[in-house]
Amino acid sequence: MRQTDHLPVPTDAGQRAELGPILPASGPTVRIQIDGAIFDSFVGEPLIDATNRARMELAQVCYHPQLGPIQTCATCTVELDGGIGRACGTPVRAGMIIRTQTAARWELAGLLRGRDAQLALGAIFAVLRGVGWALRESRDETQGGSRAERADRGSP
Repeated sequence: MRQTDHLPVPTDAGQRAELGPILPASGPTVRIQIDGAIFDSFVGEPLIDATNRARMELAQVCYHPQLGPIQTCATCTVELDGGIGRACGTPVRAGMIIRTQTAARWELAGLLRGRDAQLALGAIFAVLRGVGWALRESRDETQGGSRAERADRGSP
């Protein structure tokens, strides 16, 4: 299975669910609270992956797990322990309290509506970055070996 395939991930009830291109997380787990519900999550994973596994509705225009936290659109902004932060760029830690339905978040969402062009550019950037990554990987596979190996072939 390629890393970009849809991967089944466990839910709280131990069932399996198809959620999209989520890379499997592993390691020690901790409990976090999202909108009053308790969920098990992996230490250090992006909070947005935890919210996706919990099937919480949270907008995410520029996020893709293989690209890392681009943090250009701020659509995944949540209230974190009383402050505001982006779920895509926040690593999970024990005891986090996350709220997705707060006045501060809705106020920010209202401000973001005026940034449609920026959101579109952020999404386009994310797609282009992903396409570039895929093309490099494809080229490496078809030309035999990694870029570093090909570079070393011409060295004395």
